[in-house]
Amino acid sequence: MTERFCIDLRAIPEMDLGEQMRLTREAGFQNIHINSDSEFITKEQLRTFVQSAKDHGLNVVNMHPPFMRNCEFWVPGPQHDELTDLYCKQIDLCAAFGIESLIVHPTSGPTNVFISEFGLETYNRLVRHAEKRGVILLLENLRSHIHLDYLFENISSKNLQFCFDSGHENAYNHGIGFVRRYGTRMGFTHLHDNNGVDDQHHIPLDETIDWDALRQDMADVHYTGYLNLEIFPKPVNYDGSSYSAYVKRAFAALARIWGE
Repeated sequence: MTERFCIDLRAIPEMDLGEQMRLTREAGFQNIHINSDSEFITKEQLRTFVQSAKDHGLNVVNMHPPFMRNCEFWVPGPQHDELTDLYCKQIDLCAAFGIESLIVHPTSGPTNVFISEFGLETYNRLVRHAEKRGVILLLENLRSHIHLDYLFENISSKNLQFCFDSGHENAYNHGIGFVRRYGTRMGFTHLHDNNGVDDQHHIPLDETIDWDALRQDMADVHYTGYLNLEIFPKPVNYDGSSYSAYVKRAFAALARIWGE
């Protein structure tokens, strides 16, 4: 089971990236998810990241690009065209460096745009591009199920799958049950805990999510993909020893939930 464990890795200004990767591998993780959601990663940045990961025995299996403009996918205009082109280039980078999948927020922020045929065609274009490159696009649950329902009902490609975010469901979507709703399309996870009100990205078992129930839901839909943590170290002022303790505790939480 531990070969399925994966963790979000993002730059911490106070730590050397290579040291962060070394400690992550030392904690037991074999797979990492690159979170570049503050800016679109460049080819050279990604080359450096992937090579460093390989040097430290880690597989880069997923990438999370910026998402705060994603409402633009649904509305015509130059901003839409620029954003769509940026995402196509991120798909190209995943393909070039052997990264299996790319996260896509169907909208952005607390205010969502309406669904539209124009938006559907945009997502069809992204999926077609992903199919050609052999990359999976993963739609993430946010504050509403409306856009996910619309896209999954109208795009049947195996290259369009679902990323379940446990923290978003616990803070925003009480009772919807996204794992069971999209279980047949589920291809990745963002596992993290919170107090049921705020999207805190804490280590599982630290807050209010019923992890036994979630594990059962995932078993019932026969999910066998990566068990990826999207947790953010806080405070960020880590030296090596404190980050090591943090990432080891994260690995132990996954092992406790999934019976290792």
